[in-house]
Amino acid sequence: MSKVSRRKFIKQSTITGAGTILASNALFAAPELLLKSRVGKNTEGGELLFVPFFVQKGRGPHLYELAWATDNDWDTFYSNIGITEKGVSISDTKGVDRFGINVRWNVEGFGWTNITADNGGEFYTLPVSGKSQILNLNYELCKSRVVRNRWRLKELKKNGWIPSAEVMMCVNLSEQFYEDATKKKNDDLSCAHFAQSGLNYTLWASEKMEVEKAKFDILLRGKRDDFFFGCDARSFYQMYQDTFLELFSEVFNYANITFVVKGDGMMSDYQTAPGVIQPETRELLIRKLNDRGIKCQERLLFWFHDCCIPDWLRDMKYDDLLKYAEKLTYDTMKHFGDMLYAMEVVNELHDWANELQLNHEQITGLTRLINDVAKSVAPNVKRTINNCCPFAEYVQMSSYSKKKAVFPQRSVYKFSKDLIDAGIDFDILEQQMYFPYRDLQDSILLLEKLATLGKPMQLSEVGVSGGPSNYSVKNNTVPISKEPYLWHQPWNEHTQADWLEDIYTLAYSKSFIHASNWFDFVDPYYYMENGGLLRSTKGEKKEAYHRLKKIQNNWNNLPGK
Repeated sequence: MSKVSRRKFIKQSTITGAGTILASNALFAAPELLLKSRVGKNTEGGELLFVPFFVQKGRGPHLYELAWATDNDWDTFYSNIGITEKGVSISDTKGVDRFGINVRWNVEGFGWTNITADNGGEFYTLPVSGKSQILNLNYELCKSRVVRNRWRLKELKKNGWIPSAEVMMCVNLSEQFYEDATKKKNDDLSCAHFAQSGLNYTLWASEKMEVEKAKFDILLRGKRDDFFFGCDARSFYQMYQDTFLELFSEVFNYANITFVVKGDGMMSDYQTAPGVIQPETRELLIRKLNDRGIKCQERLLFWFHDCCIPDWLRDMKYDDLLKYAEKLTYDTMKHFGDMLYAMEVVNELHDWANELQLNHEQITGLTRLINDVAKSVAPNVKRTINNCCPFAEYVQMSSYSKKKAVFPQRSVYKFSKDLIDAGIDFDILEQQMYFPYRDLQDSILLLEKLATLGKPMQLSEVGVSGGPSNYSVKNNTVPISKEPYLWHQPWNEHTQADWLEDIYTLAYSKSFIHASNWFDFVDPYYYMENGGLLRSTKGEKKEAYHRLKKIQNNWNNLPGK
C-alpha cells in the first residue's frame, strides 16, 4: 500500500484540509463537478439554502468546501449540493424526496468536524420549482444533533446503564442552548450564537454517552476470547526483526500481511509477471508470526488503486482479468492455505479504488470468482471484503482515485448489500476507520448500520495522527497545522492515545465487531502522519502503545462469559 498515494487521495477528496476552504469572510462558488447534472431527466426543484453564521472567535476557516447529501437511511447520494456565495445550496436531489445535508463545520471547543443536519430526524424536502427556503445552518446542525441525542440516550439506557452526571450536564446544557436558539429564530445572529454553543455541548454529549455505555457493556459482558487486536506487519522489514517480533507480539495477536502486486520499497513485489507469484518474503513473515501464536490475514491481493497497478493489469480486458484473478487466487491460496486465518477477497472496490473502471455487474462477477476459488482451495480460511471511506463522500465527488467516475458510485453500505444480495458468501465485512473527520457517535452509528447486513465485522485499518514531532517539524514532513484542530485539541501523542482508547473501547463493546487493526506500527513508515505506535525503528514506545496495552490488560483481567 502506498502511503503517499492514499494520503494524496484523502487530500484530494477534501477530507484533510488541503485545497480550497471557506473562511469566515469568504464564500465562493462550488466546484464545477458538483454542479453538473448526471442524469437526463430534469429533477430540479426549488432551492433550499442553509446560511452559515460565522460566530466562532478563533482561527478559521470554519466551513469546508465539500458538502454532500444523505437520504433518510443516512446513505450518501449524488446531488447538486454545493457552496455558493450565499451558503450551502441544494435544488436537485435526483429524485430523492427526503434528505439530510453534511458539512464540515468548526465547532470551537470540540473540533472541525463533519456533521449531519437532518431537520431533527424529520429530514428536508425541496421547495417547489421556482421557490426558495432559507435556513440557519448553525441552528439546523444544533437541532439535528440535540434531537438525535434524545433518542440515542433512550436506546442506550435500555439494559440498565445510567448516564453519569457529566453526560447529563452536557445533554442538559445542549438542550438549554437549543431552547434559547429556538426562541431567537427571528434574530439570525443571536440564534446562531446560542446554536453554536448548543452544538458544542451536544457533540460532547454524543461522544461521552457512547464511550460510557461501551465501558458499561464491557464490564457486563466480561473478557472476550473472540476479539483480535491486529496491526499491519510490514514493519518486520523496517526494523530489526527480533525487536519487531518482541514489540508486536506484546500487544497484537493478529497481523495483516501485504500481498500487493507492486511492492512499495518495504516489501518485494508479490508478482514478477501476471499471476506469477514469489511467496518467499510473505511466507517467512507469516511463519515467524504463527510461531508466536499470531494469526495472519492476507491483504491487498486485489487492490485496483492507481499506485499499485502495473501497466499490464491496467490494460487487461475483463475476460482476461477473470482468468488472471482465478489463477492468482488459486496459486496464492494453494501455497499459503491454512497458514492464514483470513484472506481479503477485494479491497476498496466499492467504486473508489476502481482504476480499471469496472461496472457494477463486472465488480460482482469478479468478486464472486475470487471468493469461490478461495473457498474451494482453502475452505477453512475466512474470506473478507475490505471497504474504506465509511461515509462515502466520494459519491458526491464522482471520482475514482485519479479519474472521473464512469459509473454511478455506491456507498459502502449499498456496495456490501449488493454483494450479499448477489449470493456471494464471504465471511467477514471489514471497514476501515482511520480518523473519519466525524465524532465517535457518528462512527459507531455507521458501524451499527453496516452490522444490519448480518455479517461479522472487523475494523480493518484504524489510525490517527500523532501530530508533529521534533523530527518531522525539522524535516518539514509533518508541519504544524495552520487550520483549526480536528478533534478536541491539536493532534499530539496524547490526543492520539485518547482517540485510540476510545475507538478500541467502542469496538470491543460491540459483539458484532471481532477485530480492530491499527495500521501504522512504526514512524516514519506511516500512512497517517506520525500515526505509528513507535516513534522510530529503535522501538521507542508512544503513549498510544502504552494505552493499548493498558486497556488490554484491564479487559483480559475481567471474568469471561
